[in-house]
Amino acid sequence: MKFYRNPLICLLASLFFLMTNGICNKAKPEKIYSLRKITMSKEWYAEQAELWKMEIDKDLSNPDAWYNYYQACRYAIKLGLPVSSVNSIKRPEEIIKEMGKAVPESFEYHLVKEELLDKSVEKIRALEEAYKMRPRDPRTYFSLISLYERTRQLINMIFLSKSYRQYSDEQLMGLIRKGDASSFDELYKRYSHRLLHYFYRMLNGDEEKAQDFLQDICLKIVEKADTFNPEGKFSSWIFTIASNMCKNEYRRMRKRISMDNETIDRYHVGPEKAIEEEIDHKNFCDYLYKELYELGYDKRSVFERES
Repeated sequence: MKFYRNPLICLLASLFFLMTNGICNKAKPEKIYSLRKITMSKEWYAEQAELWKMEIDKDLSNPDAWYNYYQACRYAIKLGLPVSSVNSIKRPEEIIKEMGKAVPESFEYHLVKEELLDKSVEKIRALEEAYKMRPRDPRTYFSLISLYERTRQLINMIFLSKSYRQYSDEQLMGLIRKGDASSFDELYKRYSHRLLHYFYRMLNGDEEKAQDFLQDICLKIVEKADTFNPEGKFSSWIFTIASNMCKNEYRRMRKRISMDNETIDRYHVGPEKAIEEEIDHKNFCDYLYKELYELGYDKRSVFERES
């Protein structure tokens, strides 16, 4: 058809295709999660910093854009990207100061501004203000837990102005459901060491993973508070959650072992040293798998799949 032979129309069609394709493939700002949850490359964080900075330029009063920009810059620097005037990477302290001018009353600003404060009591008060704004936001609890470990006595002085020791675990959960931060702190004091020891034993002495699991279950106490039955025992409820976390981790480990064994069985025969190394690895996986299944019933029941 003559329609397709017109050079001008073909040129315009090509330009339209390139423009629309570029728009579709254009990077978009994404929510920045903690490194513990998701870790991307420093280049990705640099790109996200640029994109979130553009969102801020559109609207200086956007607290979510400020927070994600802060996180992107923070992680880019932490992963080794230098601060430079060429890109949008700024020091976290500078961003917090700018947030104080642009979004001073926001939850996001109160959540991060404690990094600029010198005294622990001031840091706690800043986080407490953030908590009052969003009692259900787990980021506040995670920050308070970290700070609590460093300044236990100061936390007690501020949060435990009235004694919570007289309350039962179940009563404390009722207070948590109503948004009482101090009651969570008391529960943490009662159960953190027990839960950490439990995870340490069930995760084969992996201290780092046990600490991660402890932080996760502390967040679950807040996030799943509404699922707790006030007529039941808190200890049974929390250790059921801990047990299920261990079951899921064991299943992931068992799946990895199974995949490793399958890979070894199909492994192409190579140099003698490589063969010996692969055999040793296979024997180790077989031994670990066997030991896990020869645990006593009371210990093995944690890992059994629920019927």
